[in-house]
Amino acid sequence: MIDDQTARDFKLHIIPNLTKNAKPLLSANGSKVETTGYVQVELYLKGLKVEHRMAVAKNLSPPFILGTDFLSINQAGIDYAIKPPMFTLFDGLIELPFYTCCSTNNCVTLTRNVCIPAYSETFVQVNTPTRYNNQDVLIEQTPRALSVTVAKVLATCKNNKALCKVLNMHPYVVTLKKCLKIAKAAGPVDSVATMQLCQPPSTGNNNSDMTHSTAHALRHRPHTLINSTSNSSRFGKVTDVDGARQQVTDMGVACSTPAVNHSDLDSFHTAYGFKLSPQLDEAQRYEVLEL
Repeated sequence: MIDDQTARDFKLHIIPNLTKNAKPLLSANGSKVETTGYVQVELYLKGLKVEHRMAVAKNLSPPFILGTDFLSINQAGIDYAIKPPMFTLFDGLIELPFYTCCSTNNCVTLTRNVCIPAYSETFVQVNTPTRYNNQDVLIEQTPRALSVTVAKVLATCKNNKALCKVLNMHPYVVTLKKCLKIAKAAGPVDSVATMQLCQPPSTGNNNSDMTHSTAHALRHRPHTLINSTSNSSRFGKVTDVDGARQQVTDMGVACSTPAVNHSDLDSFHTAYGFKLSPQLDEAQRYEVLEL
């Protein structure tokens, strides 16, 4: 089978199906595969020309699949006696090596030696396969036993480099050597069954929620500033709560919580009868009451 867009990219002549309901096909994850026609392709395998008729399907991933009909007609075989395993056609006339998930073509390797302290995690830079350069790649743990655990992450490769996150769960320092095959890499189309566009909610409907969450964060964590307008949380130190309110307002988050005056805090203290340490000065006492 071949993807319809791939067939158009190669300018192949697509012959539409004669019947409206061609034989139904299901993918490995159970989703329906819709075929629109077929094409006659010419495959060149190590200089040998092989013609084969292939069905055209919409949104096929991977975009090119050779099925059992091709394998049986062309006397395909797999030789596991040699390393790496060899895929053969025409009773051994053509030999094509298999690449395992731990081969260099499918793995990311460390760019330098890394020492990871006990019970800690860190980001490390890795080399990625050349075919994934300037693309998104899915990085995940290899089946091989490693002294660290690698987080599964969707990363962007730039200049054959990417970042992955590793965890040392042992009570001792772990040293990872340069060029270690630390994880396997795969394109999203090879590993993700379905992807949908996520539309962020409109800011007009969430201003009140953002205001409430920001005020709540300021009350319970007065020395940490959270920027709720960015895609990721950024933290910065502030010296007082009033300054934090002003900084959040300047960053674009409308904060409608008014500053509490000292008389209201004194009334609150009297009504609930909290016991405060006499060693606190006036400013510290009001700061505790405002929490």
